[in-house]
Amino acid sequence: MKYKLLTLIMACIIISACNTRSQLNEDLLSSDISLSNNQSSNTEDTAIASTNLIPDFTNIPKGEPRKKAFIRYLSPLIANENEKVRIQRRRLHVIEGRLNESPILSPTTQHWLDNTARSYGVRVQRNRQKVKQLLNKVDTIPQSLALAQASIESAWGTSRFARQANSYFGQWCFTKGCGLVPLLRSKGMTHEVRLYRTPSESVRSYISNLNRHPAYSELREIRRQDRIGKRYTSGCALTASLRNYSQEGGNYVESLKSIIRVNKLEPSQHIGSCKKSQLAST
Repeated sequence: MKYKLLTLIMACIIISACNTRSQLNEDLLSSDISLSNNQSSNTEDTAIASTNLIPDFTNIPKGEPRKKAFIRYLSPLIANENEKVRIQRRRLHVIEGRLNESPILSPTTQHWLDNTARSYGVRVQRNRQKVKQLLNKVDTIPQSLALAQASIESAWGTSRFARQANSYFGQWCFTKGCGLVPLLRSKGMTHEVRLYRTPSESVRSYISNLNRHPAYSELREIRRQDRIGKRYTSGCALTASLRNYSQEGGNYVESLKSIIRVNKLEPSQHIGSCKKSQLAST
């Protein structure tokens, strides 16, 4: 009798634990639907849209004061956008677990997965393959790398594009009126530097660009291998995969390394890969 009672109690505990885990997964899926459908209207975006909250970096003395102000301002925006990516990634892992139990997803989850795959340029039909390819793309960008690129592309927040278009990463667009026309644009060129409503939108677009564009597949592969090996992914280690980001090629890579190294944007134990190369080829 005692044995039967104990067995019954244990069964109830197991069922309760399973139901709790299932409910947590459901909560995660539901919260992510809300987040993914309302990213542009989050409170951080609304607050930062007020231009008086954006520092005028041209009024801050050059050198350390301006650099520190820029890093202090942009760091939480990068962290916030990376957190949104982490939430998407966690949801993909939940879906991955669901697919191990059943190939059929709920209509809401299937809709989210299809939309996410479409937005990241993943075109496979099978859900398992969708999730696998998305997990290679839906991932964070090291803050050190984002800060280094933003500092170059926006001249530490003082460029015309940063001040007038909230554009901190120099991303181009090709529809007339989509941004600001570069003053020194070569004859025959049609690109503009994209206009953003808020600095956060610029950060979001930058992360999405590195996670989706074919030119940065090497970056994503390095990051994937680090995940497999459970290694820390440093911004320094990813710089070499960004030769195509700028016409400067290898010199651009060296500039990124120098900014990360000099401004100590990486923990000291990971700064080794930011050492200057003996030969910076273009």
